[in-house]
Amino acid sequence: MLQHYEVNQVKHSLETRLNVNSGKNKQTRATVSVLICLIILVCSTGCRTGNDKTASTFTSEGKSYSAVTLDSYQTSDKEVCRFVSAASGYDMAAILVSVYTLPLSKDSTGEFALMYDSKGTLTSQIALHDVIDSDKSIVSLAIGSTGNLCVFARSQDDNKVVHSYLYSFDSAGKLQGEPMELSFDESFLPMNFIIGSDDHIYFGALSSSSGMTMEREIDVFDSKGNLLYNISNEGLTGNLYQTGDLIFASSRETGVNAGYTSQLFPVDTANRKLKEAIDISDITSSGGAICAGDDGFYLSKSDGIYSIDLVTQESKAILLWNDMKTDTAGSDAARIPVIFSSGKIFVLTFPESKSGETGSFSVSLLTRIS
Repeated sequence: MLQHYEVNQVKHSLETRLNVNSGKNKQTRATVSVLICLIILVCSTGCRTGNDKTASTFTSEGKSYSAVTLDSYQTSDKEVCRFVSAASGYDMAAILVSVYTLPLSKDSTGEFALMYDSKGTLTSQIALHDVIDSDKSIVSLAIGSTGNLCVFARSQDDNKVVHSYLYSFDSAGKLQGEPMELSFDESFLPMNFIIGSDDHIYFGALSSSSGMTMEREIDVFDSKGNLLYNISNEGLTGNLYQTGDLIFASSRETGVNAGYTSQLFPVDTANRKLKEAIDISDITSSGGAICAGDDGFYLSKSDGIYSIDLVTQESKAILLWNDMKTDTAGSDAARIPVIFSSGKIFVLTFPESKSGETGSFSVSLLTRIS
């Protein structure tokens, strides 16, 4: 999930991109995604151009890990690659990148989705721009229960009516059927989505009810694209998490009396409502981004990854970046973890770029071995 943005900034950014996107070519195509937790959103980073793999071991917090450098997008001499977002679930991970050719010209930009299985194999590299028309903006990604990749995109017609679409690709990168068109209320602005083990599609969004008032909402669709129900709560941020079969929605409250309160709401899918909130303010007060793996919640911080106990409100370091002796990126590198579980973690590493140089990132798979 992406690092949290201020509500008005996100809404203004997405609406602006929709307004300017119609009729323009792929070079100006907007790509917005709200998925996977980010420690830092690194706007000036590119893709690793090498294809070599390395395997090594290291120890952190009393646990031993193996580290393998994975294949990633192969750029040519004139290509530049930028990281956009990532998603994971159901033993698959996906990384969205934007690639453009220098010098910039018409049709010089394209989006690619890199799909990995839980063993770190790059199962497919999908040229999304060959499937999704250039008048559509990619909003976010999610992994389906069968390991398929779902891509949410939208466009705006000449009458300024917004149309939303969901594309599905199998693990080999083949488009599955025709894109599904989804209908949202005109005030509903989907930010990110996840697909539950029940195959229902959960969208977290901001919904403008009147003036500048922003209500937060969750819209739930079945696998055919039919709206089943929605849940509204003033405190929701639009971010959704999944751990096992459980789905959570994040909430943030600020104010003179409330101070700063960070919460997680379990979603009661059977009764179509939110359960009692879990206050995680003590955990998040020190910074970092909340992540969810198959076995629970984690806190991603600049120095490493911490497991979270929602009952005791305690966090415990499970992996510190400085212990990755085989990581040559250095202590100043930014890292984005994509967590399957405490024993299997994908890591995107962004070395600190020197002035005037194009940044790059590598993809590694860390597996706990003891």
